[in-house]
Amino acid sequence: MLGRYFLRSSGGKETVSARTALPPLAAHGATDAALAGKSARAGSPARRTANEDEPQPDTWSGRLPLRELRRVLAAPFTRCWLADQQANNQAPRPHDAPEAFAVGPGADRVLIFGSGPAVGWGVLSNDIALPGSVARALRVKTGRGTTVELVADMRIAVSNALPLLLAIDMSRFDVIVIVLGGNDAVRLMPLRIWRKRFVAVLGGVQQKSLGPPRTFVTGIPPIDFVPGFQTRLGKMIAAHAMEMNSATARLCGTVNATYIPLPGIEPENELGVRDGQTYRKWADAIADIIAPQLDDLKTQPRSHQRRSHPS
Repeated sequence: MLGRYFLRSSGGKETVSARTALPPLAAHGATDAALAGKSARAGSPARRTANEDEPQPDTWSGRLPLRELRRVLAAPFTRCWLADQQANNQAPRPHDAPEAFAVGPGADRVLIFGSGPAVGWGVLSNDIALPGSVARALRVKTGRGTTVELVADMRIAVSNALPLLLAIDMSRFDVIVIVLGGNDAVRLMPLRIWRKRFVAVLGGVQQKSLGPPRTFVTGIPPIDFVPGFQTRLGKMIAAHAMEMNSATARLCGTVNATYIPLPGIEPENELGVRDGQTYRKWADAIADIIAPQLDDLKTQPRSHQRRSHPS
């Protein structure tokens, strides 16, 4: 979970009015079993088969390329490190209502789902983290109000995301922002496995809905200069994350989703991270791409608006 190194302390005074708290993540189907990738729900991602995550040898020589061999040797260490961080991380994160509002007419409805930046590491309120920052950024760009709901957990990864998403009533939202990849990058997940599972997640979401909500996927923020990733292993993870981003951007064009690259954290701007400046930067990047499509939705006749598949 890269969030501990993205943001490490709380601060800031910005507020967005927060109303009744949403049900806990478990109410959306996020049981411990599902988060561990053990859900037996229909439509869940394909279960790992024997040797699915094992590297594929070069078809000519029967040997692994050197770069792939390094990844294979490093992956057990990065997985152990990630498990330890998820079990013992004490970094601040929000514990208030997973919802934020920016007041205005004709409010747009946004769902943010995932892990990493969605969790809100380093701040104590979702008003300062991604929900509040996105609500404000969209209000500035659209002139309308915005309601942002959050479903986030540090354990969400591409392998367990689909059953959690399918448990959500998507008919309540105009757009969905999916924030995935950080956990999978740290695990050094093979790109072919990432592509397969990522397409399954987006395909499942879009099969549940007819028309909107429109789907957006954020990239993994660059982590080259993030504290804790200056080692050789850290640089390997950072490079793998960028390869995953490239794969995600290409795949989004084939599955009717929109890719949103996120800026990184400047190493000299740590104070900006603490007061929520990094969340504002991420929110601006998200709003720049989402706002025009929200404007387009508002101009469509009601008969063209979203219908959900029956559950």
